[in-house]
Amino acid sequence: MKPLESDVDGAMRIFVGGLEHLADISENDLRAMFPFGDIDYIDLHKDENTGKIKGYAFIQFRKASQARVAIKEMNGFNYSGKILKVIKLYLIYLNKYKPIFKL
Repeated sequence: MKPLESDVDGAMRIFVGGLEHLADISENDLRAMFPFGDIDYIDLHKDENTGKIKGYAFIQFRKASQARVAIKEMNGFNYSGKILKVIKLYLIYLNKYKPIFKL
C-alpha cells in the first residue's frame, strides 16, 4: 500500500518569489527569514553576468511539515514593501532522465 502524502514527512522544496528588489540578499538572510525548520539548502538565483538577484530562490526544508508552515506564514508576506510569493515546488518528469520543476 502506497503511503499518503500526509503520512510522509520527507524533504520538500519551496519557491520564493518577489526578491528582485533585494539586491544584496544572501542565503543567510533567507535562512533568517524562514526560521520554520531545518533547511537542507538554498538555491538563490543570480544573473551570471551581473551577479544581481533574479528575484527568486528555492529553499529545501528537511521535513515537508516545516515547508508547509513556511508557505502558510510567508506566502503574501510584505517584506520591505514587496509581497512574497511562497509556494510548493513540484518535481515532474518528462521522462525518467530529465526531471523539471513546476510551480
